[in-house]
Amino acid sequence: MPSLYLAGYGNSEPLHWQTLWRKADPDSLWLDHRSWERPEADEWVGDLARALGDHPGPWDVVAHSLGCLLVSDALLRPGGVRFRRAFLVAVPNPTSPDFPEAIRGFTDPFQVKLSFPTLIVASRNDPYGSFAFSERLAGHWGSRLVDVGEKGHINLASGLGAWDEGRRLRDGFLSG
Repeated sequence: MPSLYLAGYGNSEPLHWQTLWRKADPDSLWLDHRSWERPEADEWVGDLARALGDHPGPWDVVAHSLGCLLVSDALLRPGGVRFRRAFLVAVPNPTSPDFPEAIRGFTDPFQVKLSFPTLIVASRNDPYGSFAFSERLAGHWGSRLVDVGEKGHINLASGLGAWDEGRRLRDGFLSG
């Protein structure tokens, strides 16, 4: 089953693991947004609703950073968004003082309960979402949590390339 890729703030660069995985999965769907640098929750949720209207699910989601908050925000809005499973990497804490000021309207993910399987992949030194935050969120959502050690925000700056460890985690999780 192809996956729906949800990138975070600023989009995923050409050598980011998420972009590389998507290129290797030609039947997948990449959600684009008009503004990657000044994300507005209502606009991003609308983009997702339109994409899923054109490509009904349920989908397996591969989300990074703000893309993870898009998953939870979409569930708070009317519209019948359906996900089968979600692989969530580096979930940021929108109430953290380090959360980028340019991002507007995304809600605290603790306001939603998830009704589908999720796996949260977290780093011990993520500047946007502490490991303790990820532990609490995994408990709230009923998610499985994987500790990948100290890998920063698990992005291009982390030097992961195609991130084979993550791909194995994703493949194992999405295969059931």
